[in-house]
Amino acid sequence: GTRPLWESPMALFLIVLIAASLCVVASGAVLVVAWSSDGAELGMLAAFAMSVSVLPLVHGLTTPGVLYEQNAATMSSVMLALPWASIAVAPLVAPRSSLGRWVSRRWKPWVSLHLVLLLGLAAGLLVRPSMLPAPQFGAASSVVVACLSLVVCGALSIRHLRLSWISGSVRPLMVAVGFAFIGASGLVWVARAPFTAGFWLAHLFDIVGVLGLAIGAFIAYRQDRTFTEIVRPLVANEPLSAFELGLEPLVHRFVAMLETKDVITRDHVVRTAAHAIRVGEHLRLPGVEIHRLGLAALLHDLGKLSIPDEILNKPGKLDAREFEIVKAHTIAGQALVAQSTVLADIGPIVRGHHER
Repeated sequence: GTRPLWESPMALFLIVLIAASLCVVASGAVLVVAWSSDGAELGMLAAFAMSVSVLPLVHGLTTPGVLYEQNAATMSSVMLALPWASIAVAPLVAPRSSLGRWVSRRWKPWVSLHLVLLLGLAAGLLVRPSMLPAPQFGAASSVVVACLSLVVCGALSIRHLRLSWISGSVRPLMVAVGFAFIGASGLVWVARAPFTAGFWLAHLFDIVGVLGLAIGAFIAYRQDRTFTEIVRPLVANEPLSAFELGLEPLVHRFVAMLETKDVITRDHVVRTAAHAIRVGEHLRLPGVEIHRLGLAALLHDLGKLSIPDEILNKPGKLDAREFEIVKAHTIAGQALVAQSTVLADIGPIVRGHHER
């Protein structure tokens, strides 16, 4: 509708100031975790969340009738928020594309440049509130920008829903819901005037979305930080494909033991898990089967922990006795995963991975 629901500039100023400040803090916390753990996808998510926090903060600060008179920055800042944020996460929409692979290897300069330009834009709007024209509610250009931003947010929401489905974890689900709410907030431009019910609802969607995305990402990545280090070669090529397998501590310990035993084997199982998951997705297997397949691929050579180092690392050809010891690693691997009721199900795959 076009009728104001609650026309209060001071309320808008206070609500947005408090909420956007909280969102900036939450986004900053995610960025710190990303930087310390060298998490490419997490860093881009943090840049996205920061964009839809800082520019809405400018939107609140420049509310006419409080600190500023009538100005263009109030609307231009919030209009730019979603498109600018979408640039930060564009590589994640197609992670296997040339851009996605390139940025995943150079994510820190990418995120740094994005945030420097973001802060420069925010400062410019605060110093010169009329430096950019104010968009109009219901204008064709405003609606197009809002819809394109919704498409990006929708794609990333679906991506994390898929990860939640494969892993059986609620952590990616929080990120998915966050993207959905943020994308929906852009539809405020379909409205005809400020302070309508849709106007206030869009602000609520943005606040809930940013906090949900930031908190969900922080929890998910913080808890799996050790595993991030283990599967770095995999994460660099396909962010999160095998990241959220719902791995229990025993899996972390097994893979860490493999790394200590033989780095070559550790890297091999990581690559195998990456290919197995992609094959499972290509075959459109159910999520639970992709989960099982990924775990089995990651742990298929676990039995090599039982092979003496002098045999495992022997540079020449194995003799008959040594070859029999190596062949027994499939049986040893099944025995190791049988220690866990969660992993026992993949035992037959581990046992039979050399049969054909």
